[in-house]
Amino acid sequence: VWGFVGAGWGVVVLIVALHAWTSEDALRTTGAALAALGWVALWAILAAVWMRQYVQMEWAFQRNRALYWTWASILLVVGQALVMFVPSSWLVGAVGLLLHLSGLMAISIAITRLDLPNVRAVLRQSFILALLVLLMTVLLLVSLVVFSPGLQSLQPTSVLLMIAVAAGLALIYEPSRELIGRLADRLVPHTGYDLDEKLRQYSLAIGNIIDLERLAVVVTETVGEVLDVRRAALILVTEEAQMVRLRPLPESGSFPSEEVILDHSDPFVTYMREQKQPLLQLKLEQSPAFQDLSPPVREWLNRMGMEVYVPIFAPSILLGMLAAGPPRSGEPFGRREQAFLISLAYQTAVALRNARMFADVLELNFDVAQLNEELRRTMERLERLNQAKTDFLAVASHELRTPLTHVKGYADLLMELCQARTITVEQTAEISHSISTASDRLTSIIEDIINMSQLEANKPDLFLTPTTLKAVMRFALEPWLEPIQRRRMHLTVQGVEDIPPIVADLQRLAQALGHLISNALKYTPDGGRITVHARLVNGEQFEVVVSDTGVGISAADQDVIFEKFFRVERTDLHSSGQFSFKGAGPGLGLAIARGVIEAHGGRIWVVSEGCDEVRCPGSAFHVVLPLGGPPAADDTAQPFTVLPEGLE
Repeated sequence: VWGFVGAGWGVVVLIVALHAWTSEDALRTTGAALAALGWVALWAILAAVWMRQYVQMEWAFQRNRALYWTWASILLVVGQALVMFVPSSWLVGAVGLLLHLSGLMAISIAITRLDLPNVRAVLRQSFILALLVLLMTVLLLVSLVVFSPGLQSLQPTSVLLMIAVAAGLALIYEPSRELIGRLADRLVPHTGYDLDEKLRQYSLAIGNIIDLERLAVVVTETVGEVLDVRRAALILVTEEAQMVRLRPLPESGSFPSEEVILDHSDPFVTYMREQKQPLLQLKLEQSPAFQDLSPPVREWLNRMGMEVYVPIFAPSILLGMLAAGPPRSGEPFGRREQAFLISLAYQTAVALRNARMFADVLELNFDVAQLNEELRRTMERLERLNQAKTDFLAVASHELRTPLTHVKGYADLLMELCQARTITVEQTAEISHSISTASDRLTSIIEDIINMSQLEANKPDLFLTPTTLKAVMRFALEPWLEPIQRRRMHLTVQGVEDIPPIVADLQRLAQALGHLISNALKYTPDGGRITVHARLVNGEQFEVVVSDTGVGISAADQDVIFEKFFRVERTDLHSSGQFSFKGAGPGLGLAIARGVIEAHGGRIWVVSEGCDEVRCPGSAFHVVLPLGGPPAADDTAQPFTVLPEGLE
């Protein structure tokens, strides 16, 4: 828009100028007035735009560059004004051209260089120099008038000569003062505040610090006190095999504390690692070397709001960075401030290395303690499982010996009666029934062992067919209905008929749920309650919960209850019986139940408040199964494993 406006204005001025060569002086005056009006309007608009942008600037280097452009523009404007509006004096015109040329040179420097002089410092020095020249000129003139009363008047050349002498004295005043100050510092001890003293105090303060947080506090407080910055931070650098992590420790000012991840080839890290010099935000924004910064890294740096980053090496490893935000004065960091930050980073290196080593040791100790605790729990678990295997041999021998004794005893009795020819039909039927019962018990134990071995080998023989949960529960409950009635227990089955048809191995699934019923029956006192509740979990799964009012399961036993051979009761207190209270078996029932359920693509776990034979908090076994059967077999499937989650 402004380009079109300027082009239109230029066309009008050009037309008026062409007519001015052949027209009256009034037209020439009109053209000059029009040109002056456009010139004033242009610079007024530029000044308004500059003021608005200058107020919004936060970075010190941006404000410094804006001030530099301002004074360059002032030289340009003043030079143009002298040439345009005072054309009658050749001396004024020459001065105007000289100022115009100076402004153009200053603008050319601003375009070609990134690091510009500190404008405020230059203005201060120029103002001081002008005051010194004025003061010395006045002193010289007054001295001549006072001590030379015979002088009637001073020639202009004499005045100019005195001004030149005063300017020369003013120029050599500052270097002379610094030289005299250094000589005085050597001759007389300096008692004021200086950077060297602050660095010495800082070195003493961090000598015994081994905590990262405390080190960050001391570093940022020192930077804030000396440089008076808005914010400061100690940034930790962690170089890994594939990436570099930067994590700031905020202690002065507000900025994001989350870490950023960079590649090893990132320009920011590469510059720090190779150049080992402070990096200004000015260079990050305008240098072509940092044009390849990734957007996340650039955004993180912008949100940090830092003016300069100084690397910390110990000795050749990049351990961290010292970051300082914009000074409150608005001036950019000069060489003196950068040298102070470099010295500060150098002294911080050893303390930072020690603090990071201490933090690594603490983390290592914590990890070792965690591993030791995990190892202790694993050892306890293995000891319990090893004891369970030992107990299984004793229990299995007892469980097998009892029916074998019955079979052997009744067989011997049958043989003696046959030899004596005194056996009756009723006796034969009774003995045969006893032998059959003992054989069934033997068969049940052997089948459990075979089933467990198949599940461990990840080779369960599943014959999947469409069926219903109602049919499965009927087969699961049938062997236990008479024992439940005999022990005067209450059985409740809910929601089974609401489950849609399923795909499962009816016999295997009934066997698994039967083991859960058996477990509830054995660990619930006479007159207790067993509840079977079924519900749909979603459109693809259903849940069966077998709960009881029994003695419950301790938290420690819940971790290993589904392991094979595990038993809650002591082996020396073992009592046989398929349905008597606390009549435990060989310790395979819940392991088989979980193996069958997981083979169907389901999950099983137990919930209990603990074990209490007086209060009887009970337990609840949760089973979640897919309606459509187990998922298709995968060549990459892992072998079947038993995860402890319940109690037998």
